[in-house]
Amino acid sequence: MTATPQTAPSAPPSAPVNGVIGGQYQPLFQVAFTHSYYNAAPGEACPDLAVTPTPDCAKLMRMLGMAFKDRGTGFTILIDQTLGARAGAYIAGRLQAGVGQANSGLTRLSFLLTPTRSGFIGVTNLPITLNPSLQNLHASNLDAASDGVITLDGAKPATASEPAAPPTLFPVRGATVTIPAPEGAKVTLTDFTGAAVVCPVTRTSAATTFRLTGAAYGLYTVTTTPASGAPTSLSFVYTSGPPAPLAVLDLVLAQAPGGPGAASAFPFSATAAGPAPSVGPSASGGVPPITVTGPNPVFLSLPFTARETFWEYYVVAQDRVGGRGGAFSDLKITGKGATFTRAADVLPNGDPATRFTSGKPLPLQQNSKLTFALSGQRRGADGARDPISIARLPTAPPAPVWPAPAGDVTTGTSEIYVYV
Repeated sequence: MTATPQTAPSAPPSAPVNGVIGGQYQPLFQVAFTHSYYNAAPGEACPDLAVTPTPDCAKLMRMLGMAFKDRGTGFTILIDQTLGARAGAYIAGRLQAGVGQANSGLTRLSFLLTPTRSGFIGVTNLPITLNPSLQNLHASNLDAASDGVITLDGAKPATASEPAAPPTLFPVRGATVTIPAPEGAKVTLTDFTGAAVVCPVTRTSAATTFRLTGAAYGLYTVTTTPASGAPTSLSFVYTSGPPAPLAVLDLVLAQAPGGPGAASAFPFSATAAGPAPSVGPSASGGVPPITVTGPNPVFLSLPFTARETFWEYYVVAQDRVGGRGGAFSDLKITGKGATFTRAADVLPNGDPATRFTSGKPLPLQQNSKLTFALSGQRRGADGARDPISIARLPTAPPAPVWPAPAGDVTTGTSEIYVYV
């Protein structure tokens, strides 16, 4: 199909955003949420996120004959089989209109991801103090690997030498964003693709204010370039609540010809009839037509990594025989995967306890593979020593997770109480 002028086709009456989906629909995107905490679930499927199309996304889906279906551990976007060519022509028209401007004219679907489980942040490799109304995550299929895995901005998987890096948190901003800017500075606003954003702007000698009312929810970047000196940038998420979403997920329908991204991550494929013109004012003439083909189903996954915490076992006598802290002797915890240090402690209720702390953070998992054993002796009132042997201690629960004493907000402490 050849590019057509950038006009909005009328919405077909049979295109629901959610609800009953007839047999005329075919998959466009299928996105799965995974989480290494859920190691007992097939494929580590994560049931903790609700998905909501943004208002602009819902409008666009209706216009292009698409449907949305929440699957509990992910979601599916479908398209009316009879309207695929029309959607492709619309995508091509937008790309054609954006030729000569970096990443301009991309057509995307945007979704807000909101945790449905209060303990989701606790078991996830995110700062324990994260408040979604103040900070958000972002992900896009522009960064998807060839195997369909979408990476949250800034996130890196664990390696043999380094722990997993948590994803980048972006500050949440409202519809009015004011940026201090010295007189003579150039201030620009771009979306997550780097394309310029058109919105009302007010400038003074000390600041520039952007008004995003009516703009799409998502990730934006303000870049300030002073008359002299290096430019500075601030990236933020524009969204709304309540409830406050945790993340914005952008799915681009077709990348610009020659643009970044794995081809398998886009349901539509865009090609130009000739060499792509250079970006800039000189690119206005001789624009080759853009052709868009598809759609083809795309399968993507958005993985989350389980938090690692220091495990603290509190071993407590069920009575105070022997006095405070004197009920046990030769207590030790053994097992593969960690060593534990021992110290005397007192619980808030005054009961003496022996505290064992793991020497390194350990992963939280639904079905932990770590096995630790407790052994030692308990002194009776008559001086006798009764052996203690627990072959399998309980593993760390998903909640509560407390901030680590060292102040590392991505590593916490899990408390496990053992009464003998």
